[in-house]
Amino acid sequence: MKILFAVSDRDFLSSFAKLFEISGYETDTTFDGAQTLRKISETAFDLVILERTIPRVKCGEIIQILQEKDIPVIVISEKSISSSMLLGNNIANAYISLPFLPQELLELASEVINRRKSSNVFSIGDIEVSEGSFMLCGKQRITCREMDVLSALSQDKEIDAKRMGAYINSLNIKIEGLNKKPRIKYINGEGYRLVNNNE
Repeated sequence: MKILFAVSDRDFLSSFAKLFEISGYETDTTFDGAQTLRKISETAFDLVILERTIPRVKCGEIIQILQEKDIPVIVISEKSISSSMLLGNNIANAYISLPFLPQELLELASEVINRRKSSNVFSIGDIEVSEGSFMLCGKQRITCREMDVLSALSQDKEIDAKRMGAYINSLNIKIEGLNKKPRIKYINGEGYRLVNNNE
């Protein structure tokens, strides 16, 4: 598995590349957007870990090219994850916000790579989730954490609103955009549930 780290902080690049190499990954590094575009045009990567504020090229432009090449991407954000980051066409497969533990990024990378290989498709109501393509009803891109929310709903598992609030909000917007009737709503005594708009 080959991973590209596209991060402007060279100390971060060095330490995380070493951590991933110790864990069995082959790594490459870039520290600006122009270098990143050159590397992804020359080499086939299994995953790109991209700084949201990478200099010289906008993060969204890089994500768009990675989507065209079918390369999954994790975005490192200096801010907390907001629902606005999760909307639009150029969204990453996963987001992680600073600060985080090295092990958290390693686990997230493994999760994204494994989901990418998955042929699993599950449904909740009339909403279909394709893990391998990170798609909602074959039309709308979703992230790993949005998938976790939908999976928890399909199994009646508890959802941590503090950790997943932005993902719940973005999912409601995405579901509405697909002209689907249900939405995710908190119900006293039951937690988050998928309900019809009139409930």
